[in-house]
Amino acid sequence: KCNLSSFGHCMLLIHWLQRAEAGTPLPSLQSPALPSRSRNEGQELVAGCDVTFCEDPVGCGVVTPSPAHSYSSTIQVPVDAEALFKLLAGFFHYYAMKFDPAQDVVRIRSTEGLPLCRACGRILPDDPSGSGFGKCQDCMRDPDGHPVARLFIEEPFDCTRNVADVLQVMEQTFLFQEIHRGWDILSSSGDVEELCQPLQHREKRRRQLLKKKGTREAVGPGQE
Repeated sequence: KCNLSSFGHCMLLIHWLQRAEAGTPLPSLQSPALPSRSRNEGQELVAGCDVTFCEDPVGCGVVTPSPAHSYSSTIQVPVDAEALFKLLAGFFHYYAMKFDPAQDVVRIRSTEGLPLCRACGRILPDDPSGSGFGKCQDCMRDPDGHPVARLFIEEPFDCTRNVADVLQVMEQTFLFQEIHRGWDILSSSGDVEELCQPLQHREKRRRQLLKKKGTREAVGPGQE
């Protein structure tokens, strides 16, 4: 409760991997520009959502086949640690320095042909009366007309649902504080072990350093 689910974290990761800044290692196979057997036969709908996708991304040249496909499963294929680190650092840099919850939406599916909010880019629910004037409820509720700075992670099969709606202001603030902390670590020391330290360990270490600093100030320089 009040914490972002593992599904929400996966959406954050997939959204980043689909972006050009990441080199698009995970392209959207739903792009209408890609050929698809399903698309040639017409739209494929699940719960009203168009889930038509490219069924042969390697053959279409949008995905590079994994080196592991060329070897027996018993052979260990070396992993490019530097490439993985760059992707990890890029993830933290994007959400810490470029992503704006007030204007950007975390989404992994195509929005072609769907009505979007003019202010924040979120998909609008059906509104036959047109009372929303092209804006979502959050943006319409702001008395100053500015988008609400609330993280929006679009549910792929219910595009009007926010996966991050469980987050209160405090939890969302803490999430982005941790993302900024991760970027600070990776952009300075690059210490992945420090990045993965649990909160309790970091708090314990912080208290130890404060206690040690307080002892030194009480004793005075050169008297320890």
